[in-house]
Amino acid sequence: MRSSADPDGNGGEPDGEFLRRVERCEEILRGFGIRRFRIRARGATARIEAGPEEVPRLFDLEVADAVHEGFRRNGFLYVSVDLEGTRAGTLNGGGLVDGPPDPDLL
Repeated sequence: MRSSADPDGNGGEPDGEFLRRVERCEEILRGFGIRRFRIRARGATARIEAGPEEVPRLFDLEVADAVHEGFRRNGFLYVSVDLEGTRAGTLNGGGLVDGPPDPDLL
């Protein structure tokens, strides 16, 4: 899958070093057997979207610690896992819902 990168969080074009950092993070995931994924990198934040069958592996404590440390070594202060997994067109989608939250879901 293709990762996406926005180095300054303002829609700027990534430079070679930022892309290499993302590629190193991709290698970290591959090293743990994660094959179907995308990294959405924006500024100091990296969001991992993985195939639904691979998301649980990212929550194994040993894997989670190593992934977090590896991403931090590559300049990402915040690392998250998107629980919906991989899907097209989510970088700009926002995903916000209008109106107040449903109290039954809180």
